[in-house]
Amino acid sequence: MPTFRKKILAREDLHQWRRSIDPSVHPVVLTCGCFDLLHPGHAINLEKMRNLGRSLFVGVNSDRSVALIKPGRPIMDQDARAVMLASLESVTWVSIVEDPADLIYQIKPDIFTKGSDWAFETLPLSEQQALKSTGAAYQLIPRAPGNTTDIIAKILKNQRHSC
Repeated sequence: MPTFRKKILAREDLHQWRRSIDPSVHPVVLTCGCFDLLHPGHAINLEKMRNLGRSLFVGVNSDRSVALIKPGRPIMDQDARAVMLASLESVTWVSIVEDPADLIYQIKPDIFTKGSDWAFETLPLSEQQALKSTGAAYQLIPRAPGNTTDIIAKILKNQRHSC
């Protein structure tokens, strides 16, 4: 089994992980998202996020939670998205999440980060409350070029032209 799969933590293991975390990996940086069809923009942003601290924990939105906010998605299932993220050098840990606020409470990151299109006020209220409650700093990262929606549109356009 590839060693990067050890970076994927089941939800039921998060409490034990938090209790046993080595102080040398602080500050822990957390981000959450869909990460459907991993592309260079994701890799660039994740590297920038990792550089904010000593370790990067990525919460991957579950298939159910992605479908609620992005009709017709995800393209890749949650397990595939978790594996792709875990294979990246910049990512320290990965866990599939239903609700990012729950993950914030469970792992108590030092820093929570998102792309620059997510001002604090645009986060769901539950995430704002979790960040305030845990004392995590909120840091925006300028978005790198590229997004999954544009990739899907290009694929569909090319498919129509090739038929």
